[in-house]
Amino acid sequence: MRVMLLVHVDSNGIIAQVDEEHRARGLMACSLNDETVYVDVPDNSRYDFNDVNQNYQIIKNNSIKGLPVRYITPEWIDLRTNTILRLKYLKELDGHAKSVTFTASEYYAAPMFHGLLGTELMKSNPATNTYASSIQEWAAIQDIPVDTAFKELTIMHEQATGTFLRNHALYLKYVRILGQTSGEENMKQVCENAHMEFLKNAWI
Repeated sequence: MRVMLLVHVDSNGIIAQVDEEHRARGLMACSLNDETVYVDVPDNSRYDFNDVNQNYQIIKNNSIKGLPVRYITPEWIDLRTNTILRLKYLKELDGHAKSVTFTASEYYAAPMFHGLLGTELMKSNPATNTYASSIQEWAAIQDIPVDTAFKELTIMHEQATGTFLRNHALYLKYVRILGQTSGEENMKQVCENAHMEFLKNAWI
């Protein structure tokens, strides 16, 4: 199977295994000395790249061997420990952002529908009483005038856009804060603060 690894460029030491590219970008924002490398490992591999007690290095042809002892310093262990913790709390941060968006913003805030709605609204022009066929059908199903349907859908679209943009800004804000935070208790507090701010944003 192919895995994505976060690697320190100076030593080629493997810092952690990352499961999503956006999380890797979040982790790399914390350091200019890291890069991602894709490596094929056997399905039954015993490698645990997120165990701070197992230290490996990428060598030629993306092969893997034990990290030389000279690189396993207290600073290296601290780097790996905090990176692996950040990965854990980045996943939690993802969950907060997604759950709040979908529970508080209703179905019309779902990304696919949100994009589709914007496209259909742009096809319409109330000034000339011209409306996309999809909006006319939505109005007919709701049994309301099409101009009223257009106004309601416009409000929905504006609310959804505001929620998503604020959530995106909040997510990036807390990714940056996590990148500057060390220690599990501190990272846990960052995520708790993020959750509260996501909840507050959802009901604006």
